[in-house]
Amino acid sequence: MPLACIVPTRLRWRPWLVHQLDLLAPQLAADDAIVIVCDCDTMPPEVFEQAREQFGPRLTIVQLSYARADVPDGCVNRARRAGVAVTPLTHDVVEVDDHDPLERNALASIRTAFEAGADYVLSGRNRQQAIIEGPDRRLLLEVWPSFVSSYTPGAFARCELEPIAPRAIRRSLWEKLGGWNDAWPQGDLAMAQRAEAIGAKIECLMVPLATVTVDADSVSGQYRGQRPEPAEAG
Repeated sequence: MPLACIVPTRLRWRPWLVHQLDLLAPQLAADDAIVIVCDCDTMPPEVFEQAREQFGPRLTIVQLSYARADVPDGCVNRARRAGVAVTPLTHDVVEVDDHDPLERNALASIRTAFEAGADYVLSGRNRQQAIIEGPDRRLLLEVWPSFVSSYTPGAFARCELEPIAPRAIRRSLWEKLGGWNDAWPQGDLAMAQRAEAIGAKIECLMVPLATVTVDADSVSGQYRGQRPEPAEAG
């Protein structure tokens, strides 16, 4: 089955979303793979046009609105569910948060795992990065490896694996599980454990799929309440 890449984002179009779309664009094979960007409020015109040029009809933008000015916890999982809701039933689901930059062979690795019969695919060797906002508003990154030797049943309950983005899920499995619930990250963990409970084939890849961002603002889906702008050179 072709892939649908669900990318939740909120007030982080630059640099996060733009960078993620740049990494996704060359990875879409000629198999009707699509990209769905969710929860982007009002995307800046220049970012919208760039995305349209990159993906053409393969791009869908889902704009969500909230009754509350302060976005409630769980907005990321609601955005993910909204993306799957507009995904054709013919597509399997790849969830890639905007702030977790993909490796350049990530989708190829996921396709290979699906072809081998996997139902739920994640990586045990993702890199991680911490972000500190300095006084000059520049993003400072500290990158370190994070990996496990292999997946064994019950790994999620033992906290040996974190079932967070990026991960890929067979559409049939997603329908059985009912998708992510509102709680984050508990909703991600609960979904992985439900997949285990019904005998889904879980494939933990020993190659990195992305660099996972560990940052309070990224986790909550906000950026100190403001839209980030690229740091000036100099």
